[in-house]
This record gives sequence, C-alpha cells and structure tokens, in this order.
Amino acid sequence: VKICLFRLDCKKMIEHEHHPYSAPTEEHLEKFRSFIGTQNAELRTLESALDDSSTDVWDPFQDVIGIELGAHEDCHIATLVETDSKDVSKLLIVLSTVAEECARLVNIAEKNFFGPLSCYGERFDNAPLPEGAEVEQVTSFIPLLEDLSHFAARCHSVVANALSQLAGLYTDEKGSMYKSCFKGTRLHSFLTQLGDLLRVLITLDGLVGSNEELQYHWSEYKRVLQSAALEPEVFGMRPKRIAKVLMAVMRLEADIFNGAMLRGCWMQDLPWYHEKGEGEVRANKMMLEEVTNTIRSLLVYLSAHIGDATESNHRKWFVGVVGLFVLFAQVNRGRELDSKTYKAIIGLSSKVPLIVLFGRSFFVVSDFLQDSLPMPATRTKEKELDKARALFLRQEEALLQQVQRLQLEVSAWMVRMESSFASKVGLTEVLSTRANLLVQGVLLACQLGNVGKLSLSGHLWTRTAIRQSSLKPLLQSFLLLKALQQTYHRKSFLIASHLVHIQRFLQLRVLHILDPICKDLETQIATARKGGWKVEEQKLHMAALVTAMCDNLRGPNTRQRRTVVNLAWDLLSKKQIREGDADEVGLQLRKLEI
Repeated sequence: VKICLFRLDCKKMIEHEHHPYSAPTEEHLEKFRSFIGTQNAELRTLESALDDSSTDVWDPFQDVIGIELGAHEDCHIATLVETDSKDVSKLLIVLSTVAEECARLVNIAEKNFFGPLSCYGERFDNAPLPEGAEVEQVTSFIPLLEDLSHFAARCHSVVANALSQLAGLYTDEKGSMYKSCFKGTRLHSFLTQLGDLLRVLITLDGLVGSNEELQYHWSEYKRVLQSAALEPEVFGMRPKRIAKVLMAVMRLEADIFNGAMLRGCWMQDLPWYHEKGEGEVRANKMMLEEVTNTIRSLLVYLSAHIGDATESNHRKWFVGVVGLFVLFAQVNRGRELDSKTYKAIIGLSSKVPLIVLFGRSFFVVSDFLQDSLPMPATRTKEKELDKARALFLRQEEALLQQVQRLQLEVSAWMVRMESSFASKVGLTEVLSTRANLLVQGVLLACQLGNVGKLSLSGHLWTRTAIRQSSLKPLLQSFLLLKALQQTYHRKSFLIASHLVHIQRFLQLRVLHILDPICKDLETQIATARKGGWKVEEQKLHMAALVTAMCDNLRGPNTRQRRTVVNLAWDLLSKKQIREGDADEVGLQLRKLEI
C-alpha cells in the first residue's frame, strides 16, 4: 500500500513539474527528498520485521541449556520385580538384565564407534598424503580399534548368555515352567533386543569393510611391520618387541576385520546347562523351533508396518531379525535350512531393497544372506543385486508422489501442533490428542528420513546420478524434516511440562485393563487357598506376571521398567484376555516406547 501511495505522489509531482504555469523550485525538491527518505525508512522497517519472522531460525544446538525429556532411574532391575512367585521373579530378572545389557551395548556402539569408523580417512582435498602419513593415522587409530575388539568380545559373551537363557527356558525337563505355563508364548521384546545387538555388529562390520581408506592404511601398516620384522636394526627396534607388536596387530585384525564381529557370535562355544550337565545350545531342538516361530511372527508384524504410515524403526528391526535368522541357522548348521523363514525374508526385502545402517554402510538382504549362508536359491549373487537395483530405481520413480503426500500430512500435523499445544488449552481433555500428535510427528519424521536416506544412499550404491526430477522432492523431504525438528523444539517447554502427564495417561489406560485381571486372579488364588484346594501353577505365574506389569506401570516411564513390562507381557498367556484389550495394551505400550 505504501509503495502504491509513493508511486501516486511521484506521478502527481511529475505532472506538477510539467505544468506550463509552474517551474521547479528548491522547495519542491526538498519535499521530494524528505518523502523518499520517509518511505525508505518505513520500507526498511517492514523488511527487517519480515526477516526476523520468516528467516531467523532458532538453532537448538546453540542453546546454553536444554531440557532432558527422558526419565531416569538409578536402580537395578532386581528391585523392580517383586512377585509372590520366585520362579517368575527370577525369570523376569534374568531376561530383563540380559535385554538391558543388549540395549546398553547398542548405546555404547552408536555413541563411541559409529562416528569415528565412518569418518576415518575423510579429507577436504584430494592431494596425496606425505610419505608415512598413512601409518601415522592408523597408529593413532589403534586404541579405538582395541576398544572395539573388547566391545565385540563383550557382545559375543552377551549373545552366548542370551542363547543359554533361551535354551534353559524352552525345555521339557522336570521342573521346567515351559510346558505348564509358557508354551506358545513369543518373546518378541527379548529377541528384538538381541536382534538390535546383532544389527550393531552388522553395522560395525559394514563400516570397517566399506571404509577403503582404513583398509588401505591398515595394509600399509602391516607391510611396515613385516619389513621391520625382517630388518629390525633399520627401524631401531628389538626383534622380540616387533614380534609382539605384529602378533597383537594380527590378533586385532582377526577380531574386527572381514566380518569377524558378527561371525564371532556363532564361532564361540554356546553352552546349555541342564539337569544332566552341560551340552550345546544346538542340541535343544525345542528352543530352535520356538525361536524360529517367533522370528516368523516378527516377520509378519514387520511386513504389516514397513512401508505403512505406522512405520518407525521397523527397518532396524528387520536388520536385527535377519541377523537372528543367520545366527540360529549357523548354530543349527549341518541341518536343513528353514526355507519358509528364508522365503519370508526374501519376500519382505522386496519392500526395502536397501537399508541405510550408518554412513557408508548399507544393508542389502540378498547380499548379506549370500555372504553369511549357503543359499538354497539357484540365483547368483550378481542376479540378486541386479534385481535389488532395478527395484530401487522403480521405487525412485514414485519419490515425487511420496514427498507430496508427506508434505500434506506434515502441514496438517504442524497446524494441529500449534492449536493443541497452546499454553491456554486445558490439560485433562487433550492428553490423548497430544499423545497421538507426539507419536504421529515421530512417525512422520521416520517416513521422511527413510525417503531421503534411501534416495541418496541408493544412488551411491547403484552409482547412478540423481535425476533432475528427483532433486526437488529430495530437497523438500529434508526441509520438511527440519520443519518437524523446529516444531518440536519451539514446543519443547510445553512438551516437557506435559510429557509426564501424557505418559501417565497412557500407563493408566493399560492399568485400566490389567488391574481387574490382577484383582480377579488374586481373588481366585485366595479363595482356593482358603478352601484348601490346590492352586493351578499357571494361575500363580499369570498373577505374578500381571502384578509385575502393574507395579512397573505405576512408576516413571524408564527403559528398565519398559523392558520388564514388555517381557512380562510377552510371557503372559492371552487366553483369559479379550482380543480387543490385548491389542489396546500392545498399542499403548508401543506409544510409551516411542
């Protein structure tokens, strides 16, 4: 409006200047200069105001302080499990402790090893390195490789312990609770945690194997050591010292290079302790059968969620499930491979031809299975890779439609976040809506991340250029991710103040279903004991599991409590629970996890 007025005034003044009876004077020029100066000042004010509101972004990484939204609890899992059944308490404590150790190792790997292994050898120019620089770089990197070797050894011992615990649970020995109480139960959460640890080992193997600079520098370092062993006087070292260093380097190479970190899980002794003494895990056919059935049910679950709007970290789960399949196939080596599970994995891989693990480490199902197992299929590795590349290129053609759909969903979500997470909105009536919004934002971020990472990494993997038609939607996907991040950050104060209430609301929805079941079981047990009747062992164990769930759901939403609750829910027989209630409990537990 001000610009239009400016043009009208200018036009009038020009007309006035060209009037035959008027002449330009100093007074007119001064008025004209003052008018232009005033308009410039006002336009500059408008421009600066617009810049402040539309382009300035609050960078969360420059904040002096931050808000920690995760709940923490300094206590051992043994203090979280207190039931009337000693057997159930011991079982929950052991399985929860192993699952918690798997989660702890996953966090250590992602924090300490993924970044350095991915960035090793990165340079800002292509100039050749000075002589001896390769050896210096890998020498300074050896302490981290040594820590990685110790980490892999710890992972191997945890995997062996987990398999031993499974073999002790799934047995028909005298005094075992399997046939009487836990037959048919599926330990989804326990095997998912174990699979997540295997995913970390697969990622570490991929990062080491895909880093060409590390491979080259390591070979140069070994060559120098071998030369020093032949001529120790040239390097000023004693022969025994060089021999010890060379032996340590070869041991380190055997521990972490060429896929050794995952392979070490089944190349070790896997004992099974039973009433007759000690045996091998592979001798427990019942355990192998139950684990195979659990892997199949996990594949059915993943098939329903991968590529769907409810997908979150299911692709990571898929990598872990494939790792579990390979682990138990190697444990059971010498026997026939489970073709049904293998075909289910290959069928699901058609939805995800490529999974980005971290950095330059990619996971291709057919490639991984070819390297890890003797394949029952007649196709060669090259044909399988060509098929995966063709599938990726077909999916790339639908990139524009995917990003447009996600843009509409993200825009609607941001509007709802602005309205539902306002400071003047009441709390009690919107807890469910806010919980759904927080979960939906995470799911949208996962979908956008999968689209962007799959497109970029797929072009690197197939060594094809990014199409010009794909560039705009690819950039749009990352812009939408940034918009999601900034929305969460701007609402961080309200989210932090309401998150405890939202988590408590979700926990109460689960307790609303479990509390009546717990009271009913306690009443039945008390009545039977009062009448002098024998109480069924299954009812005792079921009451103990429900009690453990209710006790932990009444506390904060920590990872340890979620681990106990999920394991108890997996072990709990669903026969006396309505199907709708069971689905509702599973849904709310998943929301608490997200």
